[in-house]
Amino acid sequence: TTTTTTNSMGNKKRSATGSGSKQQRVAAALRQAREKTKRGASQKTPAHHQPNQAFPPSGVAWEAFPEDVERLSRSRVDARLDPALKKKYTPCSDAPDASKRVCIGRISHADHPANGQCGLFARQRLPKGSLIVEYVGLISTGEYESKTSDYILTLDGTDDVSVDAATCGNEGRFVNDFRGIPSTFIAIPKKANAEFRVRTMPGGWKCMGVFVDAKRDIVAGEEICVSYGKSFWRARHPEVIGLDPLPDAAEPETATAAAATIAATATFTEQGGEGGRNNTTGGGTKGRPGSPTKLTGLQEQTPTDLNTPS
Repeated sequence: TTTTTTNSMGNKKRSATGSGSKQQRVAAALRQAREKTKRGASQKTPAHHQPNQAFPPSGVAWEAFPEDVERLSRSRVDARLDPALKKKYTPCSDAPDASKRVCIGRISHADHPANGQCGLFARQRLPKGSLIVEYVGLISTGEYESKTSDYILTLDGTDDVSVDAATCGNEGRFVNDFRGIPSTFIAIPKKANAEFRVRTMPGGWKCMGVFVDAKRDIVAGEEICVSYGKSFWRARHPEVIGLDPLPDAAEPETATAAAATIAATATFTEQGGEGGRNNTTGGGTKGRPGSPTKLTGLQEQTPTDLNTPS
C-alpha cells in the first residue's frame, strides 16, 4: 500500500508503507546479506587449512619456465611409434592453461629434500578433487623411452605407453614427492595433497593429470606434492621407504635380478596397484637401478624471474 502527503509547497509525495513494498524487500535483503557475511566470518577454518605460517614460506623464489626445457601446450607423440598407437594417443586439444593456478618456485631451505631445486606451488586455493595441471611430455613406449629419465609416467600398461617430461613438458614436471617436505611448505605434513590420475578424454585419447586430493583443498601458496610410489624410490633411494639399498650394478647377476623385480613392480593399470609415482591411481615412473639418483628428479635451473607472481 502507499500513502499520499502534501508538503508546505502543495506538492504531493507518495511513500510506500506496505510490508511488501520494493524498498522494504531491498532493505531486508541487505540485512540478510550482512548477517550472512558476519556468520561466515565467525566460522572457523578447518584445522588442516590453518598452516603454521603464511604460504609460501620464506626460502622460495618464483621462477619462469626454464629455457633448457621445451614448453608444450599438449603432449607430443614419438615419431617412431606404430601408426595405430600414434592415432590412439595423439592429443586432440591443448592442455588447460595452469598458469593462473600454479607457479614454479626455487627452494632454498636446508630441511627440504629439494633444497636448491624447484617445486610447484598454488597461486590460489585449489578445490579438493579438481584438476591442477595436465602432465604433458613425449609419449612413447618401453621400446623407445629413456632409460635414465626421472620424469616418466605410465599412461597405459597394456600398450606399454608412457609420457616423459624430461626434456619437454609444462608445470606438471615440477611436482615433488611429499616425503621429507617440512610442515612450513604443506598444511598437513607427511601426506601428499595431490595425486596423478589417468584420464580418458572424449576423443578417446588418454592423458595424465595432477589432481588435488579428494579430501581437502590446497591452500594458496602451499607446495603441491604427490607420492612418487615405492617403485620410484626402490630404484633410486630405497632407504627413503625403509628398504636396503639395491645391489651395486657391478654385480651383473644380482643387479639383473633386482632389475627384473623392479620391472615386475612397475606394471601399471588405470585401476591402480603398487608402482610408479602414484601407487593408488596407476600413473608412475618406471624405476630402474641405473637411473639417476636424485631425490626429486628435478633438473637444476638458473633463476630467471624472482618476482612474486601477479
